[in-house]
Amino acid sequence: MAEAGKRIDNKELERTRIKAVEMVLLGIPNVEVAEELGINPHTVTDWMTIYRTQGMDGLLWKGNRGRPKKLNDDQREQLKAMLVKGPTAYGYSIGLWTLPRVADVITKEFGITYHESHVWKVLQSIGWSCQKPAKRALERDEAKIKEWKQKKWPAIKKKPAEKKGL
Repeated sequence: MAEAGKRIDNKELERTRIKAVEMVLLGIPNVEVAEELGINPHTVTDWMTIYRTQGMDGLLWKGNRGRPKKLNDDQREQLKAMLVKGPTAYGYSIGLWTLPRVADVITKEFGITYHESHVWKVLQSIGWSCQKPAKRALERDEAKIKEWKQKKWPAIKKKPAEKKGL
């Protein structure tokens, strides 16, 4: 079985459920089955309940559940190719993708609307991650930053409260 907190393949989980039930049917106590498979004994009990009410079919993986993806896999690949072209190819003056811009491109190109906060999940699903621009702002004034860090920051920085009575 997988380590705690790690995701495992759905088919692997299905095999584990079936193996657990088969072991219990052979007379092995739930606690020993759980220890052998690296799962909680309550899980073995739950799987046995499913087996008794639905048979082995109840233990089988039934596919992904929940709402289907708005963008199918082909559209996600198309989106990836579009994003590689950069924002300027879609009329933006600054070559930096933002979530609202990506949401706008998805709407214009596919007719599918996403809330900009969900666009992040779409980007992750196609292998994109948050990136920080490599260049610093042209307006950046290093001398003023240094002065601020040396003079103003210490004055406003929180200091630990003095301990009373010590």
